[in-house]
Amino acid sequence: MSSNTVLATSSEMSSQPGSTKTPGRVGRRRNGLFTVLFAAPALAWFSLFLLVPLLGVFWLSTQDWSGLLASPSFNGLDNYRTLLDDPSLASALRNTAVQVVVELVIVTAGGYMLGYYIALRGRLSGLVLTLGLVPILTSASARALMFVGVLQPQGLLNGLLRAVGLDALAQPWLGSPSTTLGVIIAVDIWGALGFTAVMVSARLANLSGEVREAARLDGASEWTIMWRVALPIITPFVGALAILHFMWALMASAQNVLLLTNGGPGTSSMNLAYMMYEAAFITNQLGYSQAIGVLLIVLGIAGMAIIRALSKDRT
Repeated sequence: MSSNTVLATSSEMSSQPGSTKTPGRVGRRRNGLFTVLFAAPALAWFSLFLLVPLLGVFWLSTQDWSGLLASPSFNGLDNYRTLLDDPSLASALRNTAVQVVVELVIVTAGGYMLGYYIALRGRLSGLVLTLGLVPILTSASARALMFVGVLQPQGLLNGLLRAVGLDALAQPWLGSPSTTLGVIIAVDIWGALGFTAVMVSARLANLSGEVREAARLDGASEWTIMWRVALPIITPFVGALAILHFMWALMASAQNVLLLTNGGPGTSSMNLAYMMYEAAFITNQLGYSQAIGVLLIVLGIAGMAIIRALSKDRT
């Protein structure tokens, strides 16, 4: 058989409908099956430890449940009506909004600048890195105890103010309605700033030095390089860090409120996370606390969507 005949035969076979599509379709099905098999453990883990508890929150929010030893009973939307009529809700929403916005701006921007400085390996970058790691290695109770010692009426801060002749500024920082929320925010920022800086510096370490060097040759200042060259490249990463702190400030910041102020005086430092904790573990309104939890979930999803939209890769 001549070579021309072989080529013609192979050409005819390849031109027949379905002759080459079937192996491709089978391959895609096989790859899809392998994908499902490999993803099955992760899907099972996700369903068991995230999806099921999440659905449990919605179910419990429709229950009248007065304690772990009591039997829950269905009450429909009564917990949500009670939440809307709660006089503490307005203060908790306002305090949560102020806390989240202030912390996100300071932690994200400040952590990025500190991380950029650490990545430059300047003269004091090692000291900045060490100081940034201190809050990460310190427990929440130890941090709270430290701030109690600093901010109590006879504490370090008031002592310094009196020593420099600013006695009028000395006050009970943890007992004044005008300062308690600021104290909670300051403690949160101190605890999160170092973590953000360390993560940003690690990400910038992978950024090619040629990028910064090219910008310097074009006459760009270090400030310009930091904001207009480096930041656009790692914007999605910074956005992910912002989402992490947003979720912590929204969902988990009740610990500092509990350790420092118990939400007071009055409701001056109460946020939604502490409001949920108080309803669940102090007043034993477990169903009502989960209604607050549903509100937190809705706000969390909305906030993550906004941050994600603002931190899209624009390079």
